[in-house]
Amino acid sequence: MNKIYFSHDFYSRNDPKLQKILMELGNEGIGIFWNMVEMMYEQSGKLLFSNIKQLAFELRTDSERIQQVIAI
Repeated sequence: MNKIYFSHDFYSRNDPKLQKILMELGNEGIGIFWNMVEMMYEQSGKLLFSNIKQLAFELRTDSERIQQVIAI
């Protein structure tokens, strides 16, 4: 499998939105966020949230957590 890289700022953990995710959802929220970023990159910048249950399954979480990350 070919590895594809995308730019990632190492200081992003201090972004106010990521800090809010960390405060409200802990490291689980950060993990969900970065997994979703990777998935969006794989899918040309888009995720279809009409099938949020499948997304939740893939990330081993529940739909509510994903919606919380999106809302922040």
